[in-house]
Amino acid sequence: MPHDLPKIIHSTTKAYSLLEMLFVIALLMVFLSLAIPFWRLLTNNNAATLAGHKIVAILEYTRILAIKQTKKISLCRRSNAQDGRDWSTGQIIRNEETGAFLRSFEALPTNVKLVWNSSFAKADCITFTATGTPDGQQGSFYYCVHAVKPSALKIIVQTTGHVHTKIATEQEIEVNCRF
Repeated sequence: MPHDLPKIIHSTTKAYSLLEMLFVIALLMVFLSLAIPFWRLLTNNNAATLAGHKIVAILEYTRILAIKQTKKISLCRRSNAQDGRDWSTGQIIRNEETGAFLRSFEALPTNVKLVWNSSFAKADCITFTATGTPDGQQGSFYYCVHAVKPSALKIIVQTTGHVHTKIATEQEIEVNCRF
């Protein structure tokens, strides 16, 4: 037959309607709007933890130098800031007996603040003795990250010279992390 028309194959697959697609997109938008603030908080806490561990490494390095050289070695803030407890402008390690500077560290980013709360109101330095213990000091550093919701890592220096960290409470952040 010359005029045979091809057979029309009826598809049995179903497609999504525009309304169903809009509904799925709306649900995804709701989930994303809930997830983004939690993601920001998580990344801020992780950034504070990571950078705070660098401060822990600097403290441990200072302590090890004191033990290795059997001398008093101090970790000090680099310059005088308006807040006497603010160490954000950088840090230096120096030999207390000779006055020699052993190492310096760069200033922190502008959205970060490092605060030292020390016993005996000695806010500009922490000195380790030849045995690796702080020279009569103990206290806490607060590594504060300024963001939509500020976060901070508390770095605790014990009288034994050991250092450990924990996430600061909201009250500690309010008291120590004023930008």
